[in-house]
Amino acid sequence: MFNPAITLDLKAATPKTFEQATEEFQAWAKTQQREPLNLTDGWHTITQEVAQKLLMWNPLGANRKPKLGNVRFYAEQMAANDWQKTGQPLIFTADGILIDGGHRLWACYFSGKTFTTYVITNVPTFANIFAYIDAGRSRAPTDALVTAGLNGQSAVISGAIKLGRLYDEARLKVKGSAGTGSRPTTIEIVRTAAAHPALSEAAHLQLAEYKTATSIIKFKDVAVFVAWQIVERFNADVLDEYMSAVADGGIPVFAALRKTLSDDAEATDQMSKAGRLAYLIKAFNAWYSKQPIKKVTMRIDEAFPRFLDVVEQEEAA
Repeated sequence: MFNPAITLDLKAATPKTFEQATEEFQAWAKTQQREPLNLTDGWHTITQEVAQKLLMWNPLGANRKPKLGNVRFYAEQMAANDWQKTGQPLIFTADGILIDGGHRLWACYFSGKTFTTYVITNVPTFANIFAYIDAGRSRAPTDALVTAGLNGQSAVISGAIKLGRLYDEARLKVKGSAGTGSRPTTIEIVRTAAAHPALSEAAHLQLAEYKTATSIIKFKDVAVFVAWQIVERFNADVLDEYMSAVADGGIPVFAALRKTLSDDAEATDQMSKAGRLAYLIKAFNAWYSKQPIKKVTMRIDEAFPRFLDVVEQEEAA
């Protein structure tokens, strides 16, 4: 059984303990005799033991400085068996130095999860070679959504899905930063969009039909997230009534909501996206359940509001 020279619990790690672990590894590696790579160009299965061997050919300065967030992100994909054979390789120079793939190897090494990757060896060595690798703009979730057929709405849909992850994991706060947790991968965002056709419908309706309400809400991804939840939980008719009421302000609760959001736009310490979302959810719940209130209020320490459960509402009726 293989026992790694240095161990680290990625889930409990902090940037400081992660940096200490990588420095300990580098110090240990200097005391060891490096084995020849003996790799050929092609597909290879990288185990924790192999990762340790390859990381010994990754001296400081040869690759970018590893970051805990990226390593943890990759490790989560490996643990979920969602690391795909995209062909993006580990790259070694003719001298055997790793110049691309450090984050992937650290993820494998500290998590103990095996992954399969293409490996390229014998890349000619020249000055500042790393500056030429991945010099273009990296592929973002919005790019993937465009290729999935959601061009024109990809940015707000991606933002709405990320907001949805925070909402589903109860990490949103009325005031302050969201709680810590995993970020959705690019493929998770694409899969979420595909699994929720109401999202695309809601994004189109919100941005095309309810421009005044979107302007009042201020953040397009927040507006689309609200629209998505209403269409999926209720229907498009409810969305039309709600967004029309937000835009018109004739109902007291919406007049008060518009004033709250308008005043905030002029404030020095403005609400976050989550703060605005909290008011929008509370206003929707009050309006849909016909609560006789004239103004939505939020306390800083209040639990983040949740959308009404349509089943519970039907049973109550």
